[in-house]
Amino acid sequence: MKSTRVITGALCIFSFAALAADNLAITGPGAGADGSSKAGSSSYGFVKDGNLGSFWQPVSTSNERVSVKWSSAIQFNQVILREDGNEVTSWRLVNHDTGNVLAAGSTIGTGLTVNLGDVSMKKLNLLILTAHQPPKISEIEVYQKNDILPPDPIEPQPPVDPEPTPDPGAGTPPVGNPGT
Repeated sequence: MKSTRVITGALCIFSFAALAADNLAITGPGAGADGSSKAGSSSYGFVKDGNLGSFWQPVSTSNERVSVKWSSAIQFNQVILREDGNEVTSWRLVNHDTGNVLAAGSTIGTGLTVNLGDVSMKKLNLLILTAHQPPKISEIEVYQKNDILPPDPIEPQPPVDPEPTPDPGAGTPPVGNPGT
């Protein structure tokens, strides 16, 4: 039984290490990280170190940012966000180079996969818009995958009116003489 745990643990470490080898947040050209604030012993670089036990934590619960960046633009199509806990209530992924919102949502949790379609940039921002408590972001993983699902929609989506309200005057003939 004890040897089974050791083997299982070793396989988990090996599989995460193999994934980290493909993680462009770690292996991309000049990979780095920065952000808006950091609390205590947290570090921006911890979001790209391949260690789920380390994390970046901002000082507040709103309008905070952590970014992964590269010395030259890289192409990717998938981001995996990992939070230690479940404090985030609203977030966005933003192309820092253009300001375009790539994805948005409410919770992150232990492993949220975001499929983007092909994008290229030098810096990717994770904006924490709101959170219950200052969140602990363990990893921002960035991948270029060949077998990827279609891009995820941005959440929350704008409300859709299933049937437009009819114009009350649409079928009513004009009153008076419009020619005078």
